[in-house]
Amino acid sequence: MPNFELKRRIDLTPDDWLRHEIWSEWNNPEDMDGLVALGFDPDDVRSKLEAVKYSDEYAFPIPSDAAPGSLWFMDYSARVTTEAGSKLVGYYTGPALGVFAPGRKLPFIFNLNMFKECVAQGNELARMLSEPSIFPLSVEIVATGERMEFPIPTPDMRWRKL
Repeated sequence: MPNFELKRRIDLTPDDWLRHEIWSEWNNPEDMDGLVALGFDPDDVRSKLEAVKYSDEYAFPIPSDAAPGSLWFMDYSARVTTEAGSKLVGYYTGPALGVFAPGRKLPFIFNLNMFKECVAQGNELARMLSEPSIFPLSVEIVATGERMEFPIPTPDMRWRKL
């Protein structure tokens, strides 16, 4: 039976994403059925979630072989490579990609629905890495091996499968 552990989302580090390939958060009571199906003890889950008042500020790792859609939200650990070849740890959420940079606690967030923010975040990360540009970003989802590309930001940008 897997151990149900909670960690504040804001405190997740690259090491957490390297240690666990998939993280989730409590958003829907139906997730209890999914957690039980994944082998978690429902009493342990309830007790720990009650202690944090079922806050969505907390995340928990789930087994790396969990099928997509097992829970309402599933965020996947990712290996991210910049255009210049820098290797970074990140996570994939669907429309967004979080990328950790050396020396920075919080990740850079690149969201397909936020063009201007992607440009600004990309410029800041490029400066930190001493690279002219980081885009496009090559992304490998650790749990599935799926490879995608986060494009050069444009108003109509979309993920591209590799």
